[in-house]
Amino acid sequence: MQLTENLLYVAAFVGLWYGSGLIVDSIKRLARKVRIPPFAFSFFVLGFLTSIPEIGVGINALEEGRPEIFVGNLLGSVIVLFLLVIPLLAVLSGGVKVRKHLGDRDLLVTLGIIAVPALFALDRTVTNLEGFILIVLYTALFYIIRVKKGVLSRVEHMLVNEQQDWRHSTLIKLTAGVLVVFVTSRFIVDKTIELSEAYNFSTFVVSLLILSVGTNLPEISLALRSLTSKAEDIALGDYLGSAASNTMLFGVFTIINNGEVVTVRHFTITFFIIILSLLGFYVLTRGKSWLTRKEGLALLACYLVFLIYEANQLSSI
Repeated sequence: MQLTENLLYVAAFVGLWYGSGLIVDSIKRLARKVRIPPFAFSFFVLGFLTSIPEIGVGINALEEGRPEIFVGNLLGSVIVLFLLVIPLLAVLSGGVKVRKHLGDRDLLVTLGIIAVPALFALDRTVTNLEGFILIVLYTALFYIIRVKKGVLSRVEHMLVNEQQDWRHSTLIKLTAGVLVVFVTSRFIVDKTIELSEAYNFSTFVVSLLILSVGTNLPEISLALRSLTSKAEDIALGDYLGSAASNTMLFGVFTIINNGEVVTVRHFTITFFIIILSLLGFYVLTRGKSWLTRKEGLALLACYLVFLIYEANQLSSI
C-alpha cells in the first residue's frame, strides 16, 4: 500500500510537469497571436491560473474553519517565489531579465501590493476591511498594467473576431493543462498535509513552510519548463502575477471568512523575512536589466536561513 502511494506521489509530479508544459506552450501561442508580450499576458492570465492550488487550499481551509491555513500558505508563497523560484530560474538560466518588462515604478508598486497582506497580518489579525482593501489594491494594479499593455482589449478582439481553428485547439490545450495542474497539485498538497499532521506540527507554520512550496509546484515546474522552451519571460511574468494574485485571494478569503484571521505570535520575524525578500529582489535588479546567477544564489541562501528558522518553530508552537 505504501509503495503504491509513493508511486502515485511520483506520478503526480510527472503530471504536474506535463500540465505546466501544456500551459507554457499555449500561453506562448496565444501571446504571439494577439501580439502581446508574453510577460504581460502571463502576468495576469498565467499568474492567476497557477494560483489555482492556492484557491483550492483556501476554499478547503474555510470549509474546515481553519483560516490560518490559507494565511500561512499565501504569505509563505511570497517567500517561496522571491527567495526560491525566481532565484532558481536565475541560477539555472544564467540570469533572468526584469527591467525589460516592468519599469522602476511599476515594479515597486507591484512589490508593494504583494507586501501589504504581510503588513496587515503583523498585528496578528486581518479584518474584513483590510480584506476589502487588498482586493481594491489588486484591482488598481490590474487596471494600471492592463491600460499600459492593452491585454484585455487585444484578447477580447482575438476571441471575438478571429475564426481560425488554432484558437479552439490552443484554448483546449490550455484548459487541459490547467486541469492537470489542479488535480496533481491538489493530490501533492493533500499528501503533504497528511504527513505534517501525523507529526502534530503547527498548521500555520506547516502552511507557511511546507504547503506554500506544494501550492507553488506549478511555478517551479514552469521555471524548469521555461528553460527548455526559452520562455523565461513567461515564467517571470507568471511569478510576479501569481504573487499579486495572492494579495487578491487573501482579501477574498478574509471577507468570506467573515471574521478576524489570527496568525501566530512569532510572525514578526516572518514579516521581516517577507519584506526583506521583496526589497532584496528590488535592490538587486534596480538600475539594471538582469537578476544574475550570483544574485540568485544569494537569495537562495536567504531562503535556506528562512527554512532553518521556521523549521525550529514547527514543534515549538
